Amino acid sequence: MDQFAFVLCPQCHHQNPVLAQSCELCEWKLHGENEQTQIINSVELVDGKTIDPNHPVNNTVDPLATVDPSILDAQKKQGLDNKTFNLAGDLAHFEVLKILGQGGMGMVYHAKDRTLHRDVALKMLRPITGSNQLSTEVLLDEARLASQLNHPNIVTIYDVARTDNSNYIVMEWVDGQPLDQLIPDDGLPLATAILYASQIAHGLSSAHQKYIIHRDIKPQNIMLSDQNILKILDFGIAGLVEHLSDDKTNNKINQTTPAAGTPSYMSPEQAQGLNLDPRSDIFSLGIVLYQMIIGVRPFTGKDAASVKLAICAGNYVPIEQLKPDVPPSVVQTINKMLATAKNERWQSTSDLAKALDDIYAELTYQKNWWQKRHWLSKAMILLPFIVALGWTAKDILFPASTQQLIEQQLAEATKVAILPFENISGDPTLQLFGDGLAVNLSTDLTSVASELGDTWIVPATEISRMKEVTPKAVADKYGVELILTGSMQHMGSTRLVVLNLLDAQSGQQLKTTEVSIRADDLFNGHALIREKVMELLDWPMTQSQKDQFNAQRPQLDGAYKYYVEGRGYLYRYDHEGNLDDAIQSFNNAIEIDPNFENAHVGLAEAYLNQYTKTKEGDWLAKMIDSISTLESLNKNNTYIHYLAAEAELIQGNYERAISLYLKSLDKNPNYKDAQIGLARAYNKAGNVELAEQTYNSALNNSPNNWNVIVNLGVFYAQIGNYTKALEQFKRLTVISPNNHIGYRNVAGIYYLKNDINNAIKYSKIAIKIKPSDRAYSNLGTMLFSIKKYQEAIDNYVKATELNKNFFIHWGNLADAYKLAKIDKYKQAYETAVEKAQQSLIIDSNDTMTSAHLAYYLANLGKREESLKIAETFSRENSGSENFVIATTYELLNKTDKAVESLSWALEKQYPFDEIVNSPLLQKTKETEGFKILEQNYQ
Repeated sequence: MDQFAFVLCPQCHHQNPVLAQSCELCEWKLHGENEQTQIINSVELVDGKTIDPNHPVNNTVDPLATVDPSILDAQKKQGLDNKTFNLAGDLAHFEVLKILGQGGMGMVYHAKDRTLHRDVALKMLRPITGSNQLSTEVLLDEARLASQLNHPNIVTIYDVARTDNSNYIVMEWVDGQPLDQLIPDDGLPLATAILYASQIAHGLSSAHQKYIIHRDIKPQNIMLSDQNILKILDFGIAGLVEHLSDDKTNNKINQTTPAAGTPSYMSPEQAQGLNLDPRSDIFSLGIVLYQMIIGVRPFTGKDAASVKLAICAGNYVPIEQLKPDVPPSVVQTINKMLATAKNERWQSTSDLAKALDDIYAELTYQKNWWQKRHWLSKAMILLPFIVALGWTAKDILFPASTQQLIEQQLAEATKVAILPFENISGDPTLQLFGDGLAVNLSTDLTSVASELGDTWIVPATEISRMKEVTPKAVADKYGVELILTGSMQHMGSTRLVVLNLLDAQSGQQLKTTEVSIRADDLFNGHALIREKVMELLDWPMTQSQKDQFNAQRPQLDGAYKYYVEGRGYLYRYDHEGNLDDAIQSFNNAIEIDPNFENAHVGLAEAYLNQYTKTKEGDWLAKMIDSISTLESLNKNNTYIHYLAAEAELIQGNYERAISLYLKSLDKNPNYKDAQIGLARAYNKAGNVELAEQTYNSALNNSPNNWNVIVNLGVFYAQIGNYTKALEQFKRLTVISPNNHIGYRNVAGIYYLKNDINNAIKYSKIAIKIKPSDRAYSNLGTMLFSIKKYQEAIDNYVKATELNKNFFIHWGNLADAYKLAKIDKYKQAYETAVEKAQQSLIIDSNDTMTSAHLAYYLANLGKREESLKIAETFSRENSGSENFVIATTYELLNKTDKAVESLSWALEKQYPFDEIVNSPLLQKTKETEGFKILEQNYQ
């Protein structure tokens, strides 16, 4: 028993030497100024537990408890747990967000690493004293060893170190709940319990292969993350397996691990202080599995000693007596895990994990009415048909195995998504690699899928825009059948990538594999990962495809490293600064290897994204320069014609854009972006019939491709076919229920159909899913139409804040200011004119922009400039354009011309209700000409 005195810091609860003037951990002043400072006269260490004699001992405390409830109560009464504070010294880069509690090893905090911008769990071990110096030294050695573990089911240790008189371990932060809080009194559903046990076994197996055992497996040390993945905590206090004889006490383990196990979850050898090996963890896992199924632990007693006696004697109620419906395979597995003699237990966690996987597959395999029939009954029913039709009895009488069912599922799947890879190490650089890898894999699989036929890969860039990136959310949004997930971690000079193929709806793992790649040879590493993914999907890859991928190799791997980084930044282009960083990374790659074509493609795409975001012409000019450089390197590059077509379309050169899109599709007939671009170009050029044919052709090839559906819906809205437009957008809300674009566009169509209530309803849904400038602008227009001008202004302001360069937002805001009699309207119209003119510099053929410019100029009293533009419009223009021109003529006091423009708008199916309800046509609607138009329309 060790005794020493300390001063308890009231802010962080760190134990400081008695003479310390301020806390070593957080620098809180301990004497004189703070009445809350608590001097503890003595602390006893009994069986490795910290016992504070100033708090009463609760004799009813559960033997598994690691914290005296009275201590936790005292912490809560101080009211400091919700206060954030920074640590001191070597830990100054950590901000403590919350004190999580005190365990046998020391305080545990939820902290923010401000250097790496990640949340961590920070475990401060108790202060070093002379009598426990060796203990903490060896403990840190064990934690460093455990930090080498890499597995999705193990919480990663980022750092272990000592500062002054304290030791600390920095661990991965897991958003979720401890397993002990999830187990109800009557136990979990059997399949869930087996699935959880399987995940724990896989994590333990990974550790045991490195001769590391946990020694404290219990529900409190297992977290269920928000992604439904179990994570084993506290491998930092595990011990290296010592190959000592069973009849000797393992002094090193006793010496190095003061909290070596919790009585209710100990193995018999652990309870007796004997040498431990992986089979001890198997026993503890058996207790946890028993508890998950039944709801209570198998070994109980009035105190820790009696619990240990029950464990050593094997005294527990057999699980089948408590739940007779538990399958024999589960009973046998648990009995084997809880065998008192370790030679009679499972001899490895890898074998146990496989057994649990098989049981889970059996439990979740659903037989239909036919498969439930006895084989002889099947034979009697089918024999006449078998003879008559020549069928073979084998396929009918004997159902497919689980592996065969998986193979069948893979063969039938046509929609696949790749999720961002989990960065177990927490390293921001590794995150860029993972994001770039996801994008490149998405591109590669799209290329292969185009040759497989009706197979669609959800673009990684689309998934990156989601607020919640989980298998269930992706499945709900895109209707995919298979999802590829993965994790990655630094392992010295290598990176370990774990790949998992999941059933999208159930989240059940179908296949898994691991890949170890060298950090200095990323291109070959990417190729190896691609091959493994193809194997998981059972997709063939032709030699020509392999040659095509290999042709993308840069001369130096350093160039590929920057290229992947650029793709990673571009993947999350909506994050502030990422587009600039992407451009810099692509330029770095080009500097290393000027002939690296993919880097030039990425750079052009980054410039295009910058132009789309800002509408600044300089970015478009840089994009065109990048395309020219790419063309000089290889005029037959797969993406060159598509990128050039996008640039021509932006500039209003529609026929040139059509020609380039067609060349792009000659190289890749199933390239959806090129198909959509071609349809848009046809529409811009006035060839509505070809545009519709192109959209429908793309949709026939990929019926659930939401991007095609959106563009087709927009096309129908532009040509005034609102019924078909609404049909497409509502279809999108069914296929992708979490996709804000679908709801936003449904709202827009309802507005055009004069259903304002539904329009506002769907606009608010879109904003709730994802606030965007278009959604706020649309909602503002709907409120404007019912003369709620202040509410409209509020939404228009939000639109301009999110996109300051889109002239429509400024013009709408100006209209609302004007009708609300707010003086700011002139300034808003001037900004709208400026932004519209900037847009026309880039695309002088954009007639919709010209129509709005004429309207804004008329509002500013610039009659001649406005009239000059308005007179260029005729019945050939769209309904929306002629409606805007009518409002312009209204301002210019040319109501006869306004009526003529409105008649042209109605010819193009522009909604008459919007004309009637518009507050911008008051004088025109009072004329005889409009009344005649109204009679003719009715």
